Amino acid sequence: MPRRSTIFQQDYVFHAMNRGAGKAEIFLADEDYLFLLNLMFSYAERMNITVPVYCLMPNRYNLLLKQNGEIPVNDFIRNTFSVYARWFNKKHDRTGTPFEGRFKAKFVEDDFFKQCLCGYILFNPVKENRVARPEDWKYSNARPLLDTGILEDSQNGFIHELFGTHEKFRDFMDCLDLETVLRMSGFSSYMLG
Repeated sequence: MPRRSTIFQQDYVFHAMNRGAGKAEIFLADEDYLFLLNLMFSYAERMNITVPVYCLMPNRYNLLLKQNGEIPVNDFIRNTFSVYARWFNKKHDRTGTPFEGRFKAKFVEDDFFKQCLCGYILFNPVKENRVARPEDWKYSNARPLLDTGILEDSQNGFIHELFGTHEKFRDFMDCLDLETVLRMSGFSSYMLG
């Protein structure tokens, strides 16, 4: 496989995503989502990675990640999802990788783009008609992001740095609707560039 061109550095923010091989589901039960969330936050703490925004969908994941130390984001993703893949295969009596190749990661520098990405990631379940509002999807952090004081300090810090206050973040999310997010879907083509 060719070497990845993305440079992972301290204090950089990345959008990371992948989907199931052949668009197959990578989460088949509540237990799958919960196992991955526990695993992801355990590795994030050990590797000094902040996960300010995430959404797990049945056949894919979208993560906004901040690398706080020397350990690169790609090590975090590789460790987290290789352990998950082994666990998932054993639990569901499967073989082979559940994922469609290497994960995609894109460095996100512009603050406005980071803001849009927060909305894009959290609106995934609404876009697929799984829930009416982002905060109704239990496998994202939309609900705690929209409620002050529930998040870990690192997540609070990221949102405050990006939006100024939780109220401004809530106002931003309230201004989004499905039509806006669908227009932003073309915005995901930046992942290919």
